[in-house]
Amino acid sequence: MHKVVNKTCVALLMICIAFLFPGKVLGDEFWSVRSDRVNVRKGPGTNYQTIFLANNGYPIRILSLSKNWYKIREYQGETGWIHKNFIKRVRYVIVNAGTKDSRIHVRENGNTNSRIIAKATHSSVFKYIKKEKGWVNVRHDSGITGWIRADLVWGD
Repeated sequence: MHKVVNKTCVALLMICIAFLFPGKVLGDEFWSVRSDRVNVRKGPGTNYQTIFLANNGYPIRILSLSKNWYKIREYQGETGWIHKNFIKRVRYVIVNAGTKDSRIHVRENGNTNSRIIAKATHSSVFKYIKKEKGWVNVRHDSGITGWIRADLVWGD
């Protein structure tokens, strides 16, 4: 009887926390990689194999935390682990449309009638500024600031 009551209390507490702190639940946040050539590993520790290397600004979705290691998902759906020292709470997006040879439009304003100011290839990374009416305002490391349709990027 006590175990059932305790499980119910824990479940209710978790629901209350989720309502009191919306957007703070792991799995609901996009962060990014802090530096270049960061090892994304199969498990939470340096003894696990490196799956791939991620560079500064690479957008990731935080799934869970185990001690000092975050389990992450990247835009192609692959999951892995990154040490907390190599993650920053700065949001970036990545172009996830078309093929590696295709280009998408970066526009001056958030609408299809706006002037095209640049073109971006698949897997180009941009710093996220804000989202409005289905468009994401972004800034590239090259200095270009513009708007991309939200359905063409991952991480918004």
